[in-house]
Parts: sequence; C-alpha cells; structure tokens
Amino acid sequence: MKNEVEHHISVVMPVYNRIEFLQEAVESVLHQEYSSYELIIVDDGSTLLELKELLKRYRNHPKVSVFHKQRNGGPGSAINVGALVAKGEYFCRIDSDDMIVADALSVLNEYIKKYPNVSYFYSSRYVIDENSMLVISNWTLPDGIHRSQKFDRDRLLREFHCNHLICWKKRDFLEIGGMKENIKWAEDWELALKMSENYLFQNIYEALYLVREYSGQRLTCSVSEEMKINVVREMLNRAKNRSS
Repeated sequence: MKNEVEHHISVVMPVYNRIEFLQEAVESVLHQEYSSYELIIVDDGSTLLELKELLKRYRNHPKVSVFHKQRNGGPGSAINVGALVAKGEYFCRIDSDDMIVADALSVLNEYIKKYPNVSYFYSSRYVIDENSMLVISNWTLPDGIHRSQKFDRDRLLREFHCNHLICWKKRDFLEIGGMKENIKWAEDWELALKMSENYLFQNIYEALYLVREYSGQRLTCSVSEEMKINVVREMLNRAKNRSS
C-alpha cells in the first residue's frame, strides 16, 4: 500500500478594509480537498465594521484562526504575523480578493514530498474578473492559464516571476527575517530576492491560484508609479550589493 505523507500546511490571508471578495477567498480555502491545513486570517487594522462582522462568522470554525492587528502595517507586516503563529512546516499566502482551486493544497503537498529541500514553491495561475469568470488574453494560454516558468535568479533581478501560489518553508522564511515591513510595495519580490541567495526554488506546473483583475483597489494601488520605480531600484541595488 502506498505510504501517504501529509504535511500540515498553513494558509495566511492578510485583510485590510476590503470585503467585496473576502468570503469567496475564505471559502475557496475551506473547500479544499486536502484536510491537513489551517487558515490564518490577519486583519491588518481594518476599520470597516462590515468586515469585522463577516470575520466573526468564522470565529468558531475549527480550521480558521482570526488575528486582529491594532494598526495597519501593510501586507508584509500581516504576513509576518501569520508566519509567526502558523502551525505548519510550510505556509502559503492568498490575498483576500483572490481564490485557490479545490485541489491546490493536495497538489502542493505532492510537490513538497517530491522536493523536500525546496524552501520556495510557486505555481501557475488563472486570471479572473470581478464576476469570478476566467479572463483569456494574450498573456494566457487558450485555457486561461498563465504558466509558471522555471526559476531563474538573473530573471528575478529584472522581474518578479515566482508568484501565485507562493508557499514558503516556515523555518527558512523566518530565518531571513520574513518580509521587509517598511516598504509598502514589492515586499514579496524583496523576500524572493533574499531567499534566492541561500535557498532552493521550485515552480509548480499546475494552475493552483486565481488572481483577480478588476477596477477596484488592490492593496498596492495607492502607491504611485514613481514610488514603485524607486522601490524597485533600491531593492535591486540591495540585492546586487549582497551578491557582490
């Protein structure tokens, strides 16, 4: 009989004053085929009463833990909080307006078993709209998949290509100090650059994540284009200096 290995996987969901798609995001985790997981929702200082009421619905769910931060610190701060309390050896991040497919954690577990020395996994993804319908574009395959590519650190110094669905080995994530909290954009890219110096990456061929494109605001929309350019320039300079 085949020896089945299940890794307990934590899913961290940062939330801040955004409720429109939150229930869909949460339910996509709670309807996973995989059973050995927990969902950690980190409310990053939200002020919306509707959001807090919605989160109360999950207060007694056996798979869900909700943490409320007193002050908004940005997605990096919220994810760091989730990482510290995560019970899993591995944990992944899902944004509160996105979703994961029903077998996402099952597929992820298979990759973890196959590549036990990898510290950073990332998958292919679908793109969906505000009605949760697939978006087919020049950037996707005919079936709507944006296929992940093999990890390339030189490419990472030019663009962030290792995202959705991201799963980190908790020990190594914490070892490098987690996400940089004093930047409000590209904190996940910054983390990938730091982890790429000492840890292994593995892309997941299957599409596990549904990233939502819509006219509403995402977490980083308040950052100006000029600020984004400056953040990336400084981030890449730090990475190059560490490598030299």
